[in-house]
Amino acid sequence: MEQHNQEQKKIHWHKKSLMRLYSLWEHLYHKMHGLKPRHERDLILFRIKEYKGEPLSLTDGTLLQEGDLILDLHFNNDLLIQTSIESKNTMHMITTLLHMMKATFKRMRSYMSEPEYEKVKALYGVSLFHRGAKQFGFDVLDLPKGGNSGFQRFYLRLLLTIMHPNGRQRLQSHSSMLSPKILAVSRTHFLENEKN
Repeated sequence: MEQHNQEQKKIHWHKKSLMRLYSLWEHLYHKMHGLKPRHERDLILFRIKEYKGEPLSLTDGTLLQEGDLILDLHFNNDLLIQTSIESKNTMHMITTLLHMMKATFKRMRSYMSEPEYEKVKALYGVSLFHRGAKQFGFDVLDLPKGGNSGFQRFYLRLLLTIMHPNGRQRLQSHSSMLSPKILAVSRTHFLENEKN
């Protein structure tokens, strides 16, 4: 029993150290790329940038091509981690995040009406957390092979290990299912989707 408690404390210490390092890297990345939340409870950070990659056909008929303006989406991982720590269990965490996501998308529809976002053609991101994306109107697509997809997989799985209560165990038991995906939706479809 005592040995088990010591092992748990060791895992907890390692996780806290990893969280600190990750948080430092995250803040540096956000500063370099101009990412900051518009609202303190926004789960999504975003910036306008040009799409770079193969043409991407979305289900509403929108064709995303290189040079098109996109809203580059990133999860607010500090808020994700904070929410996961404060949650009583996995189900509580999922329910809380779902409510927060709905509120975030509602605010984002308002942001999108501002003049600086008028030429944005689509919203685009890459994430491990893609299970519920379709209910918000997003297409869920495979990452193209090559490029930096290997780094993205490593980076996102590291994040899951840090923030999920059973992150390490989930990676070991569901490694084939936990692959990052492209999440994309046209501006028009996002603004029209009442489920957001």
